[in-house]
Amino acid sequence: MSARKPYALWAAVLTPRHGRCRFRGPPSGWFTLRAFATSAVLCLALLTACRAVASAQDTVFFPPPNRIAVRDMRAVSAVDLSDRVHIRTIVGPTSSVSVGELDSGAVVPAHHHTREQADITLRGQMTVTLGSHVAALPMGVGVLIPIDVTHSLENPGPGRTLAIEFHTVPRPDLVPPRPPIAFPSAAVDAPVGDVSRLIARMNADSGATLDGSACEVRWRTVRTAVDVHPAPTPTEWFVYVARGMAEVEAAGASVPIREGMLLMVPASMAHVRLRAVGNSEVNVIEFHVRPHGGT
Repeated sequence: MSARKPYALWAAVLTPRHGRCRFRGPPSGWFTLRAFATSAVLCLALLTACRAVASAQDTVFFPPPNRIAVRDMRAVSAVDLSDRVHIRTIVGPTSSVSVGELDSGAVVPAHHHTREQADITLRGQMTVTLGSHVAALPMGVGVLIPIDVTHSLENPGPGRTLAIEFHTVPRPDLVPPRPPIAFPSAAVDAPVGDVSRLIARMNADSGATLDGSACEVRWRTVRTAVDVHPAPTPTEWFVYVARGMAEVEAAGASVPIREGMLLMVPASMAHVRLRAVGNSEVNVIEFHVRPHGGT
């Protein structure tokens, strides 16, 4: 029988429970420095691959792109943008959703960027400044902020304001540890145009929308059952429960959801039904990005 090189019999085996490597091989006496080096390199490669896979899997802030996910936004860790502005963010493959609390007197300073966003007041009140136009955003009223329009938000008080913001790009910079990301903006801000087309009372009736070039936000009232995602879409679909309790039915499973919860539906999934619980009426806000509609 031909001789075999001792290091050819060694293998590095990953031990997932402990995140370490365990070496299996031939009996003692076959150990060589070259065998150890080869095994150590293989172990390191396996461990690196394992960490990469784990980082792509389900986390609180980054739901998996291939299956439905539910997040209770009140349980998501908050990031303080200032001492009076606190936000909780979930990041999808093409977009993000933040639920923010603005203390009385809080101000988000004026800025502009090359992407759309939309904001809706869920509780309390806000004012929005678009260019030189100032408008009130009482509870249930939303605003669509066009690309490169200078804008700011303020809670005039009294009391704390709860608002939801929809981003047409992923925002990992809004979740811990807040990696720095530079977003593009034009050298000169864009004119506002007709402000009335940018502001809508969303909670007036089912089907009210904020319809932008890069995204759509829709308020929906569910009294019995409705399929919110009947067919695959180009991008993921977010559904936030603004009021009430419901059950989500998808892929043969059912999950209860209630006010303050966010649902992310993968783009590839079809037939996601919301069913109101008992005699309750459920108000949800749906958001999705239009493909190639903006940056």
